[in-house]
Amino acid sequence: MPFLYGLFDWHYISAERRLQLKRACQAQARLADLAYQEMQQNYNAMRKVLFTFLANSAEIDSRLQRYSQVLFPTHANESTLILITHIERGCSLLKEATDHARKMVHDQEDLPIIEAYSIDADNHVMDTFSMPLLPVVPLEDGKRFHDLMKQLTVWWQEFRTLGSELGRKSNNCN
Repeated sequence: MPFLYGLFDWHYISAERRLQLKRACQAQARLADLAYQEMQQNYNAMRKVLFTFLANSAEIDSRLQRYSQVLFPTHANESTLILITHIERGCSLLKEATDHARKMVHDQEDLPIIEAYSIDADNHVMDTFSMPLLPVVPLEDGKRFHDLMKQLTVWWQEFRTLGSELGRKSNNCN
């Protein structure tokens, strides 16, 4: 916008109209700033979720693998086979979600980065930081990750229920 308005000879424009245009430009700049802040908040929230998920998924995956290994030798009954099958489904779903999260993080490396800084009233640099020029997480990726998290949540609820039911059956047999 500033470049576009710099192309005109403003002496031919009335003072009242210049003031209107100035206010319109300021309002547009505020809206652009608000949109950028919202993009940053969404981007930061998604990065936090992705890294938290990736950090926790390794532990969950190894725990599920251990459950499966412990149960496998004792798969003599149908209940244990059902539980092992359910664990394998969870491992597969967790792997899919982890792969997608890694892809999303990797895709963020392609975003152009800017170096920014904040200054105080005396023009001293207070803080420097790097951030993406346009901090965008593609909508499809965000939706896909959200869907995978829903599926994992449903799977986990089913797993807990199945474990409780099998525990009750086991206790009733004793």
